[in-house]
Amino acid sequence: MRETTETLELYSSALADNLRMFMATVVDVTGSAYRRPGAHMLVVEDGRMAGSISAGCLEHDIIARSEDFLSSTVPQLITYESGTDEIFGLNFGCDGTIRVLVSAIDRSTLDFASVALRANDSGEVMILATVFESSDPTLIGKSHLSSFSGTISSELPDEIRMLVFNDALEIASQQSNQSRTYQYETTRVFFELVRPSLRLVILGAGDDVRPVLEIARTLAVDVTLLDGRKSFLDRYKDLATTHSINSTTDLSTFFHAPGRTAVVVMSHNFELDKVLLGAAITYRCAYLGVMGSQDRTRKLLQQLDALDASEHIHYPIGLDLGAESPEEIALSIFSEILACCRAASAKPLSTTTGPIHKRNASSSMLQLATGNANG
Repeated sequence: MRETTETLELYSSALADNLRMFMATVVDVTGSAYRRPGAHMLVVEDGRMAGSISAGCLEHDIIARSEDFLSSTVPQLITYESGTDEIFGLNFGCDGTIRVLVSAIDRSTLDFASVALRANDSGEVMILATVFESSDPTLIGKSHLSSFSGTISSELPDEIRMLVFNDALEIASQQSNQSRTYQYETTRVFFELVRPSLRLVILGAGDDVRPVLEIARTLAVDVTLLDGRKSFLDRYKDLATTHSINSTTDLSTFFHAPGRTAVVVMSHNFELDKVLLGAAITYRCAYLGVMGSQDRTRKLLQQLDALDASEHIHYPIGLDLGAESPEEIALSIFSEILACCRAASAKPLSTTTGPIHKRNASSSMLQLATGNANG
């Protein structure tokens, strides 16, 4: 999350200053590699950069060739192969082949940064499909952007546009970046899910909220903190956007883009928790967790006449880490939020099989809306 935030901040800054920049994207990996398809590295002509595509070996080569990439209007596909490539033969823990697409970008291009900003604004998952290999070199770098609502924009020829859109929906439901090959001009396309950045709304500003806010800051998660006690809120102005609320406050404004919003109820005041939980339940947020015992939360739900919503609520909040201190509890809370929003099992990796980055298709962050999809 921090890497994406830093990339978007650098992208916006470079646009504002009218500076040249390029994006290097890992589009294909065979064997093992430090970063998987979808890793990005943004480089600006003034020397600033954000993101990474390896453990450092590939970055040095990209930076050394930066002037060529900044000056070129033609995207370039670079292949690094372990054992045969001088740059990639430095034994950085990778044992495979990595293909990187490098393209100069600006405000007119369809690229990860511009699409990620759009996803954040809409709260909707985007699927960016980019040609990285073709017998027709003019197709390389051409993109197709869609969501579950349909095609947003496309630079692809009619011969493959609908095929790409249909594959985009299928790949998005599988929650993994993938490549597909099409007969038309032997064209290979990289499909990347661009998810809106996670937002966190915390309902309650007690003493134990600080470690949660500090973890959020480390991860560059945007936090909104709500409480009826202004003196409590004032302590956290350096860590979150704070809002003083009361029984008449319209809370709907704080739950925009629910598909990328995680909500934590932790005021420790029963009546205040009831008001806040009652509001949060009406929005199908990516995550909703309540601090306190199961009995206490069930009592809250009973008084709200909302027991049928309990299956969508995490209570007691957090993963079982044996947490005792506020800092450990905060880690437990954030671990569950990430696992839920990334559709991860939260099991020890040593007990799992298959690719680490493979995800279950049921993530609440997807907010599947295929009913009105059209190409």
